Amino acid sequence: MKTIGLLKKLVSIIPILLMALVSCSNDDGTISYDFVGSWKVAYYMEGNQKVTKEENPTWPDYNNGDITATFTVPDGNGKGVVSGISVTNGYHGGYTLERNGTLTIDPIATTLVNEPDWTDLYHITGPKTFKIKGSKLFLYSEDEDLVIVMEPN
Repeated sequence: MKTIGLLKKLVSIIPILLMALVSCSNDDGTISYDFVGSWKVAYYMEGNQKVTKEENPTWPDYNNGDITATFTVPDGNGKGVVSGISVTNGYHGGYTLERNGTLTIDPIATTLVNEPDWTDLYHITGPKTFKIKGSKLFLYSEDEDLVIVMEPN
């Protein structure tokens, strides 16, 4: 009798275990879009040099001297829109996120009128990959010699 009761319990547990194993697959084909939303540049890493916005920005009347980016939710093909303000000028363009984690930002429509030095390293079309660490978004150039670090805006 104890054996039959044990078998019944095992038979009832097996489907649950199978569902758990199937749902824990490492490669389910989904893409993570954790970077969707509004961000502002916290700092850049160029090699070992950290470049930050001045404590008293030279252009405080324009976007508080900040550089911002907003990534929209992409469509089923991984295509979305990125737009923002690089202190004194707006910009707008598309992006594509591939299943292998590669990020491609299309040519950006913008002007570069009266930009402060702080924006010199902001090449939004340069990043090829990204990571979310804590609450920060890290955008890496292809050879990772330039990293744009953003925080929620």
